[in-house]
Amino acid sequence: MPERGRLALETGRCFDGVLFGAPVPEGVTGEVVFNTCMTGYQEVATDPSYAGQVVVMTHPLIGNYGCRDEDAESSRVWARAMVVRELSPQVGHPRAERGLDEELRRHGVPGLRGVDTRALTRHLRDNGTVRGVIAPAAALSRDEQLERARRAPHVTDEDLVSEVTLGEPWVRWDEPLHPTLERALRLSGGLGAHPGVRIVAVDYGVKRNSLRALRSRGAEVVLVRADATVDDVLRHRPDGVLLSNGPGDPAVLPEAVRLCAALLERRVPLLGICLGHQILGRAVGATTSRLKFGHHGGNHPVHDAAGGVVPDAWAAGDNAAVPDLTTGGLCPPTAQHAIREGPVLADNLVATLRGKPTKPFRYTSLGTMASLGGRRGVAALPGGFVLTGFLAWFLWRGYYLARLPGLDRQVRVAIDWAIGVLFPRDIAELRLYTERGQRQAELDAGLVPPPSGREAP
Repeated sequence: MPERGRLALETGRCFDGVLFGAPVPEGVTGEVVFNTCMTGYQEVATDPSYAGQVVVMTHPLIGNYGCRDEDAESSRVWARAMVVRELSPQVGHPRAERGLDEELRRHGVPGLRGVDTRALTRHLRDNGTVRGVIAPAAALSRDEQLERARRAPHVTDEDLVSEVTLGEPWVRWDEPLHPTLERALRLSGGLGAHPGVRIVAVDYGVKRNSLRALRSRGAEVVLVRADATVDDVLRHRPDGVLLSNGPGDPAVLPEAVRLCAALLERRVPLLGICLGHQILGRAVGATTSRLKFGHHGGNHPVHDAAGGVVPDAWAAGDNAAVPDLTTGGLCPPTAQHAIREGPVLADNLVATLRGKPTKPFRYTSLGTMASLGGRRGVAALPGGFVLTGFLAWFLWRGYYLARLPGLDRQVRVAIDWAIGVLFPRDIAELRLYTERGQRQAELDAGLVPPPSGREAP
């Protein structure tokens, strides 16, 4: 018989469901956040940035394509628990190695299914990120569970970075991208394009695909622990340093801020991702603040303040922001370094590190490394778009068609059907030799400036 479970929030709200994954006789506590991705639940669960958090997936069906080792972003599941509306009883992907239920069991992580995730998400949006407890319904009464949620530690009280960081002082990273993504990189001309560039990544909870994307572009990648000193970093003679994503609050990481400040003083090019960009902001004198309910998902619009447009939707996983860098002034008046905020393509990053500029230091506040090996690196092709496999289907539907005026729903459905019939599993090379497609590809890759006066859609 399925075991009934309950999620209790410190606000006094409770959500009932059915437990799956690893058994939790005593329950598990964590900071409850929601993620709006339609796919990628394994990548979310294994992302070290979610350490200490109970992740609510807003998409109503989770688990239908299973899990496999090569898709994991780290060596284990870091989320404290997963909450879903419906857990697929079948796994439909031929390359799946196991289901989500088994994946969570392997790592001792519980899940709760059958939850009204829409109501839960609205509650979190209204009340912000809150602490919660998942436990068997028979183990604790509602009042006992609510009291435990109110006594649970805050993320700022836990040293999560030391839990997720590298165990050894340093390692050399040699694993490239998955062959499908690497083939797309080859078609775009980026595969192995930057040999001899050495990048040191400081592991605050880095995702594997960030390192894979740099490695496939020819860079030498060295990964060091979060508690590395400036001498530990410079010992590897880097052309640039990547400050990775990670969990927790940058305000409780003074050693990381001091490391970043020391690298800035030595004019070492830096790129900060998520937690790393927040550390970089604090190193130049800015402040950070916790977001109400964070940005977690794959469909967050990004506004280009300079061009006045909303050019794209990006993946994000941020818990905090750097308001000094987003509300008018890019740096405090006392800062000694110029900073520019915005997306950085992997190819541009490696080329920037090769040139060793001192100002400005480029970094991004985006939550995942979509800019390091994702669709934007694939789109910039001389003949238009070249997409591969399932990525072709997804990008064609969600990205390109949405921007073509005059296409009604029937035409989009017909093209969807044709792609599904012609390219069900194998690599699909779709070259769109239209002036609009070429222009869009160049804009996405940052090869040409946006037209002046362009309004947000």
